[in-house]
Amino acid sequence: MCFTTLILLIIFFYKMNNFPSQMTLNLIYVVNYLIGEMRRPVYNPLGIFDFKTRSITPYSPPKVAIVPYAPHDPKGIELMNVRVVSDKRFIEFYFLNARLIPVIKAMEIIYGLLQKNLEYIQFADRKVLITYIIGIEHIDHGDGYPETRRIEITLHKNTVISNSTTWGEFYGFIRGHIKHSYLDGYNFDTPTIFRIRVWNVDHMANTKLKVANGVLSIFDNMTTELARKYPEATKDLHDLVVRTEAKVIARKAKTKAEAKAKAKSERMSTALRKFLREKGRDFSTHANTPLTQKTLEMTSQLITVLTRKANKPNPFSTMDIETVTYQGHQIPLLISCKVTPQVKVFRVKKVDLESVFFMWLEFFDYLEEKTDDRTNTIFTHNLGGFDGIFIW
Repeated sequence: MCFTTLILLIIFFYKMNNFPSQMTLNLIYVVNYLIGEMRRPVYNPLGIFDFKTRSITPYSPPKVAIVPYAPHDPKGIELMNVRVVSDKRFIEFYFLNARLIPVIKAMEIIYGLLQKNLEYIQFADRKVLITYIIGIEHIDHGDGYPETRRIEITLHKNTVISNSTTWGEFYGFIRGHIKHSYLDGYNFDTPTIFRIRVWNVDHMANTKLKVANGVLSIFDNMTTELARKYPEATKDLHDLVVRTEAKVIARKAKTKAEAKAKAKSERMSTALRKFLREKGRDFSTHANTPLTQKTLEMTSQLITVLTRKANKPNPFSTMDIETVTYQGHQIPLLISCKVTPQVKVFRVKKVDLESVFFMWLEFFDYLEEKTDDRTNTIFTHNLGGFDGIFIW
């Protein structure tokens, strides 16, 4: 009814010429826009109203694009790109986590896809795997404007594997690091991209690549692979290793004993020559030659006890910082410090940057008060993910 009235008013004013024609055109443009908007379906909680049929159809929400996944279904992981460096020391695989599969399940699917990839298999037999995950971190500052930023972290340490290493063996070595660095350490959603860097350790240029403690050694991998490929030769291989180790141990023991005897002989001969040089040759190898008698002369009437020189130890202290995740940031709440023999604890009064600043200020004032020397060595625990020292 209102729409029809508006049209009639426009026609009436246009015929009466009561206002400029440009204003009339503007009103016509507005009416055309409203007509175009009214032809579109209107969505509301009750249903969809169609102006053409003047009917309401029940409303159903759109289907979510993320579909459920099976534990061994590789459809949720897609290989996006493969990058090989010029010297072929390492190769990188980029996987897209399209269905937002959890980390451990996604890693299992990715490892299975790598084991079937020809570039991965032919790149090297023994290799080091490093996994990086890329995702979005959400930070809530409490002001109604949440912040999102791209973040990339290392999922696990360097791990030496081979083409025959199973997923169970590989996961056994990365399980602890995943829990410590990812599941319990970051305000991080499910990663969307996995970057797998594979180092070739068949080449001599990579023999100095640092490998983390607790991973499979290359020798153990070789032994395991030979045992799997040739089960009948397992016993012979074991006997060969045992015999070789026994020979090496025996040779080391013999060499060590000979070196020890030689060193003892050299020490005794050196001591004897020193004694003869200081005392003089006052004896004879002939039995008939009498020994000369020498008397000791007291050169000092006062015998004093040697005093131990007191060494003043260098200042050494320890400190530890306790932090919590607050609005996407690691906030220090407590600093404990031990400057021998006292222990001091500093706490924040409330969770804000000003309280954190004054806590650090009190800590450094305390160090200046208790440290008499110009420098002080402080051992710091868990300083950004590692232990270390700094000089104050």
